[in-house]
Amino acid sequence: MHSLKEYKLFFQTRSPLILSPRSSHAFYRDALWNEDDVKFFKTGEKDKNGAVKKDKNGAVKTDENGADKTYNIIYPFYRYGEYKQFNPQHPARYIPGSSIKGAITAGTDYGSKSLSLMVDDVTEFHAKGPDAKSFSIISPLKSQYFDQLPKLSDWEARKREAMISGKKPTDCITIPKLLPFFAGTVGLEALCDDVEFCVVIRYGGNLDEILADTRQATIRILKKYLAQLNDYKERTEILKEQYPDNENEVSNRESCQDTLESLQRIIEHTEALLKEADTKTFRFMGGYKGLMRSLTMSEPSDPDQSAIFANAQYQPFGYIEIVNIETAETEER
Repeated sequence: MHSLKEYKLFFQTRSPLILSPRSSHAFYRDALWNEDDVKFFKTGEKDKNGAVKKDKNGAVKTDENGADKTYNIIYPFYRYGEYKQFNPQHPARYIPGSSIKGAITAGTDYGSKSLSLMVDDVTEFHAKGPDAKSFSIISPLKSQYFDQLPKLSDWEARKREAMISGKKPTDCITIPKLLPFFAGTVGLEALCDDVEFCVVIRYGGNLDEILADTRQATIRILKKYLAQLNDYKERTEILKEQYPDNENEVSNRESCQDTLESLQRIIEHTEALLKEADTKTFRFMGGYKGLMRSLTMSEPSDPDQSAIFANAQYQPFGYIEIVNIETAETEER
């Protein structure tokens, strides 16, 4: 018989968390779904019963992306069991214990070790505030065309080639954007920002040592991600400068400026977390993080191949914070 410590880790989401099963568990608008589900496929703002809100003139209130359309596919949050209806009011949602274990250890010195770290599934979620929701359906924004941005060192060669060919140095470049994923037709059920949940962990070693390594790994990843974002921002600024400040290029300059503002908002969210990361324990979990924030994959050889995902408020997905820890002694035979 040896002693284990039981830890209760209290988490709080700092941005929406997406944990979706494979496509075989997705709900398709034109397939098996009940008439009661129709309202959940509308992307307009919902009331507490899931019905789409309308203004005094009877017009649908648009959702956070300003859209008034219908999702073709909704990927639900992890659920126990099989469901023929999407109806999100009654499913048994959960976070697998393995996902929590991976979020704590992956990317650290403990990630490759065989740890006797037992983690229970999470089945209870608590939104803060009387009118707050634990889950919502979102349509992510995804980076597009950032891999076409020339490197800073490429512009002189492009200008020389443009002079010889009579073309513009900006020819064959599509201005990068953050656009709705699959044109906003795919909805993802996500655990909302500012939701609390408790994780029970049993471990015979010192969990504080693992969490100290977790903090350092998180800081490293946040710094890499911030460097990628700032690189994109600098390259977009240079692209904007290549368009003359005249009426013929005003739309291109405005498009670049829109992208710069989007990137700046993501940078601000990331910088705020990085400032807190020395004293707080953050981690990344779930999907739609991009390779640069992946915990289990090595850093991509070409950062431009790492996508950027965010919600309509330009928050990157999957930030969770450990806000409190309680311990108790248990025994294992």
